[in-house]
Amino acid sequence: MEHAATPAWAMLAYLIAGVCFILSLRGLSSPATSQRGNRFGMIGMLIAVVTTLVNHMPFLVGGPMDGPTVGSNLDWPLVGEILAAIGIGAVIGIVTA
Repeated sequence: MEHAATPAWAMLAYLIAGVCFILSLRGLSSPATSQRGNRFGMIGMLIAVVTTLVNHMPFLVGGPMDGPTVGSNLDWPLVGEILAAIGIGAVIGIVTA
């Protein structure tokens, strides 16, 4: 199976997310800057998750254009599981942060 090349915008988004994670670790090293560091970490994770989901949408057989409309060909149970996992992780992160 052949894999498509990662688009340039996705590579840039992952680079920005990586920079945010580095800034997060730097900010978390001191109590005075820990809130800012935590925000950088949240922003970096948001960028990484959204970029991954946009690049790897859970389509049913064949791809985005097989159905009458693009939304009808999404694997909705899988999308629901992904959103539930994001929600649970967000609640845990908000409570512990």
